[in-house]
Amino acid sequence: MRPGSYRQGGFEYRLRESAVAPGGWRLDHDERGGFAGMDFEPRLATTADFVAMHRQQSTAPDSGFVRWATVQRRHRAGVDILRGCTLTSVTSAERTSRETATAGEWFGVLADLFGLTLDDVPDTERAALWTRVRTSHDAWLTTQRNHDYVTEPI
Repeated sequence: MRPGSYRQGGFEYRLRESAVAPGGWRLDHDERGGFAGMDFEPRLATTADFVAMHRQQSTAPDSGFVRWATVQRRHRAGVDILRGCTLTSVTSAERTSRETATAGEWFGVLADLFGLTLDDVPDTERAALWTRVRTSHDAWLTTQRNHDYVTEPI
């Protein structure tokens, strides 16, 4: 690996020596991305290194992955994110967001954009999933309106 700036699909990333992991590397993510960056230690990672954070991200009540259904897809031009009922597309040229308002539209986005047809999921379970997604999205919208601003859930 070599330090420097790299462009991919209109996004810019930087690789440099880590200031927190001696002998390691720091990846600075494009500012339009979903995270600022990450540091890598020079040792080989094992599954055990990820257990605690995986448990937190998949079970903690304040985790965005617990609070909202999230589907993400990177592609050559950027990234598509369906979080709750909000579909966001980020490219080097723009960031757009729109709400999927109905179950048909939401499941259509899952199938058409993300390739998740959920054909093996019974209709009753699909209906229950939509109810949970819509309910959590509406609760999030209420909190946003109570604070006089609306941003996508994080």
